[in-house]
Amino acid sequence: MKKKIALFVILITVLLWTAMNDYPLLSTAYNAVMRSEYRPVLAKDKQDLRANLNLVQENINTIHENCTLDTAALEQEITMKQKEIEELSWKNIVLDIRPITKELFFVHKKSNDLKKKCSGIEEILVVDRTKAYDITSPQFITYLAVDSHEAPSFVKIENNGNSIIKPDLIINGRDLSSIEAIAQSITNDAMTDKEKALAIWNFVKDSKYHFGNPTTYVERDSIDLIHSWGYGNCGVTTRAVVDLAMLAGLPAREYRLGVHIVPEVYFDDDWHVLDADGGIYFTADDGTIASVEDIEKDSTLLATANSSIYSYDYFKNSYSTLNNNVVFQYQPHNINKKIEYQLRPGESVLFMNSNQGDYFSAVNYNEPPEYSNSLFIYQPEEVEKIIHFEYHYPIIGGVITGESSKEIQIYGKIDNEAWHQIYEGDGPFTVDYSTLFTNGYGLPDTAYTLRFSSRDITTVKIVTEVQASLRSLPFPDEGEINSIEFKDTLGTEDIHTTVEFGFSKSNSAR
Repeated sequence: MKKKIALFVILITVLLWTAMNDYPLLSTAYNAVMRSEYRPVLAKDKQDLRANLNLVQENINTIHENCTLDTAALEQEITMKQKEIEELSWKNIVLDIRPITKELFFVHKKSNDLKKKCSGIEEILVVDRTKAYDITSPQFITYLAVDSHEAPSFVKIENNGNSIIKPDLIINGRDLSSIEAIAQSITNDAMTDKEKALAIWNFVKDSKYHFGNPTTYVERDSIDLIHSWGYGNCGVTTRAVVDLAMLAGLPAREYRLGVHIVPEVYFDDDWHVLDADGGIYFTADDGTIASVEDIEKDSTLLATANSSIYSYDYFKNSYSTLNNNVVFQYQPHNINKKIEYQLRPGESVLFMNSNQGDYFSAVNYNEPPEYSNSLFIYQPEEVEKIIHFEYHYPIIGGVITGESSKEIQIYGKIDNEAWHQIYEGDGPFTVDYSTLFTNGYGLPDTAYTLRFSSRDITTVKIVTEVQASLRSLPFPDEGEINSIEFKDTLGTEDIHTTVEFGFSKSNSAR
């Protein structure tokens, strides 16, 4: 047994050392080890946990400086977590560190909520006026004028009919439901290859912002960058450009430059770097967009553009590492994935142009500067004993309210995991089961199931909170007459849906 453990440790060490010294292997061997359920604890694990614990302490320091809220319980949790972190060791060959990372994330969330309370920040949806449309046919097209001084606060789609619907709301012709739909929306046959490539670069650049990846050691789908997050670093941004270019009929590839990753797109008989993460491309004297090879040969090309994200020295160091500059053999992943959802009778979705501080992170627990907390709200006339929820967005919270005439139990579970009891009692109840969902490590949950011991529940309301990218949500454009197209992709004939837009002159969520 000891020999097997020793061989296991040696194998893991070799894989990690090899991956960390050979950049192209970073997303294969290294990632495979790091996302394992049981593995040795590395110095990086403890470093990340300490850094996130420091974020909690910084929040407490801010609270002490600005108000007199009681933080004793939170400080006690910090002390306990600090002890647990320091006791972690690589000697724990098969240690699962996921529980401590999840617990630490929710400690951090408590400190964030307390800091906001201390500073008087309240997340209030202020609406000056609404515009609602009742839809009774699967196809619906209308126009909505939005004054320039107004900003959209929300859009709500509510299924008031007796049949399931699968709605698709398209604003001004922007169909963002899949990478293929996006490629068709932003390019056309009348464009030259260069115009297509630049349209793709502009779209990706403007659809996301540079911020640390929320997930660890996994390949993220391009459509999730656009819809779920709206932020990420150079790797996932590069793949969005490559995926869109290939769907538009343009050869494209991923180029790894030591510490940076860029996409190259082929047009006009050559390769060209279109760095959507850095928000730039570099040009030669004749106006030609440079390739990686061009920049390697002539680093003065880096002076032809300035990035708001990366410095000149960063780019110079990236392109000058010639031994590490390689074309990575990237294969599109989940290229046909669609962001879609169904609404049952009595179910609605509220896409919000704001957030209440609930988000997913598996790396650095700093709050993203821009995102939406949107809500799927289910109010059935009668409660089924088992209800499944699936939305293709990261689920970051859930609340059930209702009333029962006798004692009941409510259980929840994720995928094939065991059932967890989240409530027992009778009478009116409110149950927040947000800790049921994964946070602080790995990947977020996009589906879950609830089970009720009895159907003797009245006025039940189930709210699932998700995280979404503000820039992908179907909000009208300010100062324009917007074309709004509603489709039910299930083709339901018996449809009764309400689409409501809310506007606020003082909206400052973005």
